[in-house]
Amino acid sequence: MAGRSNMKAECGLCNSTMTKIFEKELVVGKEEYATKLNLKYIECDECGESFYTKESESVINKTVSDIKRKKQGLLLGEEIKAFRKSLGVTQEQLSIMLGMAPKTISRYEGGFAVQSKQTDEHLRLMISNRDRAIEKAIELNFLEDCIEIFPVRKHKNIYKTKTRENHSNCGSLAFCG
Repeated sequence: MAGRSNMKAECGLCNSTMTKIFEKELVVGKEEYATKLNLKYIECDECGESFYTKESESVINKTVSDIKRKKQGLLLGEEIKAFRKSLGVTQEQLSIMLGMAPKTISRYEGGFAVQSKQTDEHLRLMISNRDRAIEKAIELNFLEDCIEIFPVRKHKNIYKTKTRENHSNCGSLAFCG
């Protein structure tokens, strides 16, 4: 394995300077959950000890979280993020809607924590009842741009919203449901 690039860091064992970054393939998980990762690590010039870069550690943690979620049949972080964005709420606002600490959704979306089965069921209920989730966000004043709700059909509403970005005086219709 040849050095890929150079950087300077201090060895956690011998305090020597580490300068060479290498790449290594690592398989995380077993059987149908096995995921192949290409990770970067840095090696000490003096003692030979190696350490994954912070970026690689984050990739490993997220992959392990995703594997746990898949095994337990839970929503993935990307799915939680997509739902939250479709509601038009922040991570902190969704945390409040779920009765959680403010940083919790950020941890779920980033792969730093795995939600409980109960939380996952609550999220799935919100996803399947999207109009009710939007109404709750409006009740909590999270969607201050949402000024009117027009019922269209039994399971579909049109929300008239003001758009802040680019055209602050322009109205738009968001089709939800």
